[in-house]
Amino acid sequence: MRIPIRTALLIAALAPVSAAAQAITCTPPARIDPYRAVDRDGPVIAIPPSGYVLALSWSPEFCHGVKFRNGAQGQDFQCASGQSFAFVVHGLWPQGFGSRHPQWCSTVPRPNPETLRRYMCMTPSARTLEHEWVKHGSCMARTPEAYFGAASSLFQALRLPDMSRLPRYASVGDLRDALASANPAIPRRAFGIQTTRNGWLREVFVCYDTKVKPAACSTESFGASDREDLKVSDGR
Repeated sequence: MRIPIRTALLIAALAPVSAAAQAITCTPPARIDPYRAVDRDGPVIAIPPSGYVLALSWSPEFCHGVKFRNGAQGQDFQCASGQSFAFVVHGLWPQGFGSRHPQWCSTVPRPNPETLRRYMCMTPSARTLEHEWVKHGSCMARTPEAYFGAASSLFQALRLPDMSRLPRYASVGDLRDALASANPAIPRRAFGIQTTRNGWLREVFVCYDTKVKPAACSTESFGASDREDLKVSDGR
């Protein structure tokens, strides 16, 4: 069972691509080596979505962690010396009810290397792109191209703040304020902030309803409270 995201695909076709704050200079790899097929690590859950979450990973914090994991396989492009990724798309996830979210609806078709290359500046890991399509996208669209196109359109429609302008001693609320100020059409409670156990920024979640309109996040997706301290890694 595949759940169509017709509204998201309409956004992908019609939304203007503006000078978004996440724009960076990025040249995709000339060659994408295919990985082995992604194996399911959980049960198939083919249920209608209750909404969607666009998960944006703070790349400097991710790459800082990679240095202590002996260089995570498949992350060479994202974390290579000289790259300067900021927020990147981890994935576009259909939400469910309680702990049950749509997932693993199909393992085919696989994205071809050219499709992976096209979206490497959005999600700078071919391995992650493949995983996100199989686990989440296959429950939302019929093809990898449609899924990645919807995620890209939502990403490009956002304006992300200049993280270097956050207060030196920032709080989670400071970041939510900056996100809401940059995106006045999106409710403040539609921005979830995910941190590490030590209070470092890990991800920003942008929450949407079933019509892919910005909506208040669930308690789980909302993440850290405004009053919590926030540290932002520069990747070193």
